[in-house]
Amino acid sequence: MKHLTCKTLLFIVMAFSFVRASGQQAKAFEKVMFTAKTGTGKLLRLAYADGYIGASEITLKVRQRPAQLFVPVSGVPEPNGDLLFRPRSGGPKTGIILHGISDENAAPEIIKGIYNDGKVRWTLTFQRSGT
Repeated sequence: MKHLTCKTLLFIVMAFSFVRASGQQAKAFEKVMFTAKTGTGKLLRLAYADGYIGASEITLKVRQRPAQLFVPVSGVPEPNGDLLFRPRSGGPKTGIILHGISDENAAPEIIKGIYNDGKVRWTLTFQRSGT
């Protein structure tokens, strides 16, 4: 009986280890951080998913309000290199377009873009940041 209990315990430990290991999948991309500021001092942070553009996110922080999160409309840039981001929650007119995006090249040092909410339009220059 003791021998059977040890085998059972060993089986459970091995099965748990296998399940845990299979649940941890390797990321196919690396997040590269960029920041941009508008002329009015609003801060935008771009988490650029180098290797899988569709996992990128832009956060817009305005004073005391909660940060607004923008996500790509599609997982791939347009043929001209534009990638459109829309807020996860918010108006359909609001958007950020990044220019010169490519799935085939490594993350650039600078990314140009435009913010437009139907009332305000900002030209953006995202620069790599350490965080």
